[in-house]
Amino acid sequence: MNLHENTDFGRKVFFLNPSSFLKQNIIPALFDMEYEIYTIDSYKHAKTVLKKFPDSICFICIDSTQNENPKQDELSPTGWYNFICSFEKDPILSTIFVGIISENATKPQQEFFQLNTQIPAGFIRLPCDTPQLIEIFAGILEINGAKGRRQYIRTNCSSDPNVQVCLPPEYHMSVKDISFAGLACSGDSETTDHFKVNTLIRDFDLSIHGKKYKCSGAVLMVSGREDITDLVIMFTKGSSLPFRTAIKDYIQQSMQDSIKTITESSPADTEDYSAHDAESVE
Repeated sequence: MNLHENTDFGRKVFFLNPSSFLKQNIIPALFDMEYEIYTIDSYKHAKTVLKKFPDSICFICIDSTQNENPKQDELSPTGWYNFICSFEKDPILSTIFVGIISENATKPQQEFFQLNTQIPAGFIRLPCDTPQLIEIFAGILEINGAKGRRQYIRTNCSSDPNVQVCLPPEYHMSVKDISFAGLACSGDSETTDHFKVNTLIRDFDLSIHGKKYKCSGAVLMVSGREDITDLVIMFTKGSSLPFRTAIKDYIQQSMQDSIKTITESSPADTEDYSAHDAESVE
């Protein structure tokens, strides 16, 4: 499949070098819309991450003041230009849908990027009315198939023993994955005959890292395999705000932690993007 075609599975969306404004206002809003959003604070880790997700979308903030970490090495506009152009020469990175975000770029600089780089996700100028900006980002993500056919972000919990459910009467089951809509869990085979498809389970306990939440849900699937029972449960509407917030925070943190694991176990990008033979964007 051509990776520039929209995919049924959607696309991961990365913000590279995002400002506090983006982190506090735009990224949470897009996450609430069920887009799979991640952040990468340093360009030095961007290529390592993006090569693992070659069908993703990456918005690059090119303003040198965007990242507030004083220890962070920053790129000049010319450095960002060389960095972005280097994607086109890499068979994997060339499939990334790149967009540019800037508040400080001059009009000539913006035109330079638009004319000399491949940025299918556009050039987005700040500042801008926040609701309008959210709409702009959502429109770009929609056009590029970021959500795919899925309706909800789902995160894998199979390696996290601190996420469990206790179904009545006393069936303790591990959670395999979870979304804002429901969860998949597994437990002993004795539960296979206890739960039936389309039955409602009221007030069961969901434990997330030591905190318990009461929730209700309908059984969507029951499957037995050897000595294991797998269940898929869809949460009922009307869940409490603390429960909804806990689910959202867990999914978001789990997703971001997966990126942190990649960056901490991989060498940093040491290429000098200011040294390339290229026109100056200054």
